Amino acid sequence: MSSQEPQRRQLKFHIPPNLIALYANAALITATKYELILDFAQILPIEPNAKVQARVVMSPAHAKILMQTLQRHLEQYELQHGKIEVEAPTTLADQLFKSIQPDEGE
Repeated sequence: MSSQEPQRRQLKFHIPPNLIALYANAALITATKYELILDFAQILPIEPNAKVQARVVMSPAHAKILMQTLQRHLEQYELQHGKIEVEAPTTLADQLFKSIQPDEGE
C-alpha cells in the first residue's frame, strides 16, 4: 500500500444489551438538500394513525450506501429463502372501495 492511500480502519459496533428493538412496517422518507429523514412507523389495523417509532437522519451519500447494502442483503436472503413477494401499492380509493363491485348491467 502506498503512503498516499488512506488506511481502512476496522469499525466495531457495540450493541447495548438493553437496546429495544422496534418493529416498523411503514416508512416516511423526506429530504432536504443535505439530508434524508427516514421516519419508521408502525401501522396497526385497529389504529387510524401510524405511530412513528424511530427517526433516522443521514446524508444522501450514506442513504445511497444503505440502499446498496440493503439490496445486497435482500438478494442474499432471496437466494437462501426464496423470492420475496410484495403486493402492488394501493391507492386510498382502492382501499376504500375495494369491496364495491359495479353491477353487471352497467
